[in-house]
Amino acid sequence: DIHNNAERALRQDRGLGEAYLALERIEPRRRWDARERTLQEGLQQDERSSALSSAYASMLFEVGRYDDALAYARNASTLEPLSLNKRLAVASILLQNGDIESARDIADELSDIQPDDPGLWLLRLRVAFWGETYDDALALIDNPASQIRSTRARECWRFAAGAMRAAPSTPARAQAVRHVVDCSNTGDLPTAQALMEYSAIGELDEAFALARLRFADERRGGEEVLFSAATGPMRADARFMPLMRDLGLLAYWRLSGHWPDFCRDPGLPYRCQAEAQRLQ
Repeated sequence: DIHNNAERALRQDRGLGEAYLALERIEPRRRWDARERTLQEGLQQDERSSALSSAYASMLFEVGRYDDALAYARNASTLEPLSLNKRLAVASILLQNGDIESARDIADELSDIQPDDPGLWLLRLRVAFWGETYDDALALIDNPASQIRSTRARECWRFAAGAMRAAPSTPARAQAVRHVVDCSNTGDLPTAQALMEYSAIGELDEAFALARLRFADERRGGEEVLFSAATGPMRADARFMPLMRDLGLLAYWRLSGHWPDFCRDPGLPYRCQAEAQRLQ
C-alpha cells in the first residue's frame, strides 16, 4: 500500500521528498499534528523541496498560522519561480490576511504572463470583491471568460455584492442577505465567500450556523477561512473557541504549542490559552 511503499522508499533514501508527501497525504486531514511532523521531517531532509514547502504552507494555512504559511508559500515560489500555482498560493494567503494590495500586485503581475489561467481569474475576482470594487467583480463574473458557468451562480454573486453594498439595517440589506443564505444553501455561492460575507456584515448567527454545518457536521475542508481578515467578528464572538474545540483545532494548538496568529490580537476579548483550558 501507499504507506508501506513510502516507508520502503525512505529506508533506501531518507531525502526522498515525494515519500514524505505521500505519507502526509494519507493521514486523515484533521490529524494536523501527524501531518505537521511528517512535513517537518521531510523538510529537514530536503529543505529545497518546493513541493514540501508548498504542502506545509497549505497545512499551516488551514490551522490559522498565516504568517508561517506565508513564509513557506513564498519559499516554495522562490524555489520554483515559474510555477503559477505557487504564486497564486502566496496571493491567496495575502488576500485572506487582508493585504489586498499585495494580492492585487501579484494578480497584475501574473496577468501579463498567463492571463487566461482559471486560478488567476478567481484571484482577480476575489481581489475585486474584497477590495470593494464591486463593479469590477461583476464585470469579471459577466465576462465571456468567466469561470462561473451557471446563470444562477452569477446571480448569487450579484446578490453577494448587493449585500455588501447595502446600508446596514435596511430592507435592501435584509433582502440581499436572504438571497445569499439561499445561494449558500443550494451551493451556488462558495462556502468561504458566504461565511466571510456573513461575518463582515455582522450576520454572525448565519456565519456560525454555516461554519458548523460545513466544517463540524459535513467535515469539509477549507477551515482557513475562519482565520481570514473578513471573519474577524466571528473570532471576537464567544461561540468561536467552542467551535474550534469541536473541529479539533483547539487540541492541535494546545498539544503543538503553536497558537494561531489571531491569538496575538490585543483586541481579542479572551485569551486563547485560557479558553482552551476552560473548554478542554
